[in-house]
Amino acid sequence: ACRFAVKKETLIKIIKDDFGLKIDIEELIRAIDEDDSGEVEYDEFKLLLSRRPPPAAYASPHGSSARLVE
Repeated sequence: ACRFAVKKETLIKIIKDDFGLKIDIEELIRAIDEDDSGEVEYDEFKLLLSRRPPPAAYASPHGSSARLVE
């Protein structure tokens, strides 16, 4: 059986550095890493791509409900 998993540090680097996305990927990973393994398994990865991000991923400390991480 093939096991697909990505370490969260690798996924964070890809999202922030390689793709340059300004989202709170750490919050998204916390929301979907169901077994708290520090890795994103295939089923968790599919969930990450298919669902809306939790509100905390876009929460602003200044009261706005949507923001990009700077």
